[in-house]
Amino acid sequence: MICEKRSKGKSDEALFFDLALEDLTRAADLFQPIYDRTDGVDGWVSLEVSPLLAYDPASTLGAAKELHVRAGRPNLFIKIPGTQEGLPAIEEAVFAGVPVNVTLLFSREHYLAAAEAFMRGIERRIDAGLKPDIASVASVFVSRWDSAVVTSCPPSSDLDSALPWPSVPTKRTAVC
Repeated sequence: MICEKRSKGKSDEALFFDLALEDLTRAADLFQPIYDRTDGVDGWVSLEVSPLLAYDPASTLGAAKELHVRAGRPNLFIKIPGTQEGLPAIEEAVFAGVPVNVTLLFSREHYLAAAEAFMRGIERRIDAGLKPDIASVASVFVSRWDSAVVTSCPPSSDLDSALPWPSVPTKRTAVC
């Protein structure tokens, strides 16, 4: 399949997105019953716009819309970076009806800025007479926060005993 697409002149990035969309639309189809059963609360998959567009809000928005249309699945989030440059694309994508998974959130301030962009998109939908039911999630990079506080945490905690499954041993058992 890759060789066939390559022989048709697909660039590396175009080839990647063709393959990613094939995989993720199949995954979205597998999760569709969960999505339906939970009224869209669960059963989602995500596909990220090209990182090459990270500093170009207009191109990020264009790619998000295109991927959303090409996927044609209600349970496929389009990942858009929650960077300063990504915020306008988040607002516009939400306004356009694209479900968004906001990534690259490393602080409370990043999260709040992304939430405000989401809300501006929803408010604009309402003002335009459109339904405000556009799904969004914010993927906060907890591992970065873990690293920032690991030296201030005790070497272990009672968290392991509270988990319903065995935890994986790490340098620090829990982050406080």
